[in-house]
Amino acid sequence: MAFRGTHMRELLRTNDLVHLSFVQAVLRDGEIDSHVLDGNTSSMFNGALNAMARRVMVHDDDYAAARRRLIAAGAWRAEDRENDAQDDG
Repeated sequence: MAFRGTHMRELLRTNDLVHLSFVQAVLRDGEIDSHVLDGNTSSMFNGALNAMARRVMVHDDDYAAARRRLIAAGAWRAEDRENDAQDDG
Protein backbone atom coordinates (compact mmCIF):
# COMPACT_ATOMS: atom_id res chain seq x y z
CA MET A 1 0.00 0.00 0.00
CA ALA A 2 1.35 3.42 -0.95
CA PHE A 3 2.27 5.98 1.66
CA ARG A 4 -0.33 8.76 1.69
CA GLY A 5 0.93 11.04 4.40
CA THR A 6 0.30 11.13 8.11
CA HIS A 7 -2.95 13.06 8.45
CA MET A 8 -5.27 10.88 10.51
CA ARG A 9 -8.80 11.48 11.71
CA GLU A 10 -10.62 9.92 14.62
CA LEU A 11 -13.37 7.66 13.32
CA LEU A 12 -14.80 6.65 16.70
CA ARG A 13 -14.07 5.92 20.35
CA THR A 14 -15.14 2.84 22.21
CA ASN A 15 -14.27 0.82 25.28
CA ASP A 16 -16.32 -2.12 23.96
CA LEU A 17 -13.70 -4.61 22.78
CA VAL A 18 -16.23 -6.66 20.79
CA HIS A 19 -17.39 -3.55 18.91
CA LEU A 20 -13.78 -2.54 18.35
CA SER A 21 -12.96 -5.93 16.87
CA PHE A 22 -16.00 -5.76 14.56
CA VAL A 23 -15.09 -2.24 13.41
CA GLN A 24 -11.55 -3.33 12.62
CA ALA A 25 -12.81 -6.36 10.67
CA VAL A 26 -15.21 -4.22 8.62
CA LEU A 27 -12.47 -1.73 7.79
CA ARG A 28 -9.95 -4.46 7.00
CA ASP A 29 -12.49 -6.12 4.69
CA GLY A 30 -12.82 -2.79 2.86
CA GLU A 31 -9.02 -2.49 2.63
CA ILE A 32 -9.10 0.64 4.80
CA ASP A 33 -6.09 1.07 7.05
CA SER A 34 -6.97 1.86 10.64
CA HIS A 35 -5.00 2.33 13.82
CA VAL A 36 -6.20 1.91 17.39
CA LEU A 37 -4.82 4.41 19.86
CA ASP A 38 -4.90 4.03 23.64
CA GLY A 39 -5.17 0.24 23.38
CA ASN A 40 -2.38 -0.32 25.88
CA THR A 41 -3.50 2.24 28.44
CA SER A 42 -5.44 -0.19 30.62
CA SER A 43 -2.57 -2.69 30.66
CA MET A 44 -0.27 0.01 32.06
CA PHE A 45 -2.58 0.27 35.08
CA ASN A 46 -3.27 -3.47 35.49
CA GLY A 47 -6.68 -3.17 33.85
CA ALA A 48 -7.89 -0.47 36.23
CA LEU A 49 -8.66 1.92 33.36
CA ASN A 50 -10.80 -0.43 31.30
CA ALA A 51 -13.27 2.44 30.88
CA MET A 52 -10.64 4.34 28.87
CA ALA A 53 -11.99 4.52 25.34
CA ARG A 54 -9.83 3.35 22.49
CA ARG A 55 -9.71 5.63 19.47
CA VAL A 56 -9.97 4.22 15.95
CA MET A 57 -8.09 6.42 13.51
CA VAL A 58 -8.16 6.38 9.70
CA HIS A 59 -6.46 8.46 7.03
CA ASP A 60 -8.34 11.68 6.23
CA ASP A 61 -8.88 10.45 2.67
CA ASP A 62 -10.52 7.25 3.94
CA TYR A 63 -12.82 8.80 6.56
CA ALA A 64 -15.98 9.06 4.44
CA ALA A 65 -15.56 5.57 2.97
CA ALA A 66 -14.84 4.11 6.42
CA ARG A 67 -17.95 5.72 7.87
CA ARG A 68 -20.10 4.47 4.96
CA ARG A 69 -18.77 0.91 5.42
CA LEU A 70 -19.50 0.97 9.15
CA ILE A 71 -23.04 2.28 8.56
CA ALA A 72 -23.68 -0.40 5.91
CA ALA A 73 -22.40 -3.11 8.26
CA GLY A 74 -24.50 -1.88 11.18
CA ALA A 75 -21.36 -1.01 13.13
CA TRP A 76 -21.96 2.76 13.37
CA ARG A 77 -23.63 3.21 16.75
CA ALA A 78 -25.54 6.14 18.25
CA GLU A 79 -22.54 7.33 20.26
CA ASP A 80 -20.45 7.29 17.07
CA ARG A 81 -23.03 9.53 15.39
CA GLU A 82 -22.88 11.93 18.34
CA ASN A 83 -19.09 12.18 18.02
CA ASP A 84 -19.44 12.73 14.27
CA ALA A 85 -21.90 15.60 14.80
CA GLN A 86 -19.39 17.26 17.14
CA ASP A 87 -16.68 16.92 14.45
CA ASP A 88 -18.87 18.58 11.82
CA GLY A 89 -20.01 21.47 13.99
